Amino acid sequence: MAAPKKRRTIEVNRTRRRADSKLLKLKTNIEPCPECGHLKQKHILFRLTEDHINTRQVVDVNEDLDASKRQLTTQ
Repeated sequence: MAAPKKRRTIEVNRTRRRADSKLLKLKTNIEPCPECGHLKQKHILFRLTEDHINTRQVVDVNEDLDASKRQLTTQ
């Protein structure tokens, strides 16, 4: 089995822990939501806007169903 030959120093451990690859990255793809103005990522649909879109689609579908039922009853 492999075992370390020498103990790692505190400085080496700290530099490994705080390496640039492990730091948080700055996000440059943030923009305000066109509906409400909250900040959101560009490629992700904002949750409040998504709820608004879903409720609007449900209302549109219900209106289409009502219109088709009216056509069937008038015929």
